[in-house]
Amino acid sequence: MDETIEESRELRRKLIDTQTNLAVVRSEMEKLRSEYEIKCEEFNNKIQVNIDPLEEQSGAQYTIKRLMDDIDSGRSTLMESNNYYQRDLQDELSNASSINAPYHSAKTIEFEEMSLSGRDSHNMMHYHTPASAMSISSYDMMGGDPERTYKIVFAGDAAVGKTCFIHRFCKGTFSTKLGSTLGVDFQVKTIRVDDRNVALQLWDTAGQERFRSITKAYFRRADGVILLYDVTNERSFINIRQWVLSITEVSDKQLPICICGNKLDLRREAELQGLTCVSTNNGELLAKDYDAAFFETSSKLGTNINNALITLCREMLIREDVDIQTSALYIAEQKHRLNPGCC
Repeated sequence: MDETIEESRELRRKLIDTQTNLAVVRSEMEKLRSEYEIKCEEFNNKIQVNIDPLEEQSGAQYTIKRLMDDIDSGRSTLMESNNYYQRDLQDELSNASSINAPYHSAKTIEFEEMSLSGRDSHNMMHYHTPASAMSISSYDMMGGDPERTYKIVFAGDAAVGKTCFIHRFCKGTFSTKLGSTLGVDFQVKTIRVDDRNVALQLWDTAGQERFRSITKAYFRRADGVILLYDVTNERSFINIRQWVLSITEVSDKQLPICICGNKLDLRREAELQGLTCVSTNNGELLAKDYDAAFFETSSKLGTNINNALITLCREMLIREDVDIQTSALYIAEQKHRLNPGCC
């Protein structure tokens, strides 16, 4: 009986020792796991640190190459246009002198676009005869300096098509060779809206998380914002609310906003593949929540690209007109208070 009790005690001691050893082993494993996770994080950070300069270097090299190509192309185009213009001018001068009448040039010079983009940095100067000018869309027919200048910021998740949107509006073409925007890109285009020349500064911002603070800084001085999402990417649509929140956090005024569901041309194919796409109705409801204009657009087909920007431009014009009138009334009231006896 005593031997049995002694064996039982011995077994209990061994069990306690085993449990203690197991606890120690578990503690060591947790420590090793923690160290492993720290090492993995450090390794990933080192990889990211090495990748970022490579991406920036690659982007810089691509930009330099495009700049050189654009300079060469712009130089040749300008020379050809100048030669053509001089020849035509000489013909008109000779015709005018032959009939002994004062010379009137039938040429009109249109400065269609000044691009300060990192990708397409060259000045385009087109010469149009009255016949060719008739082919220009009504919003793009202008003469003289711009009466108003507005800063429009393009925002949205990465890869929703902001750069292609701006390229389509400024150049009238669709390109698949545009690289991802690093930081901020910038282009200017002057258009004619409601009998007024308006210069639009189009700011193309990066959608990556690491550039969010830069993007938010540009909202402070913006006159209007275009928020883009990909109709074939539900996550980019959901994140529109976060982008609107970012605008309200940094802007001291209510900015006019236009929400665009981009890549409309890809939705049908994506739906056939079983992907979850954003419907037109959902986009309209979201825009209604924020009192924003709404368009579904396609940079590839050019669908609603011009309409979206012209609608936003009209809203900015209306708001500025109201601000000017309000300021004028305020000044008049102040003058009346200072000089109450004045007629």
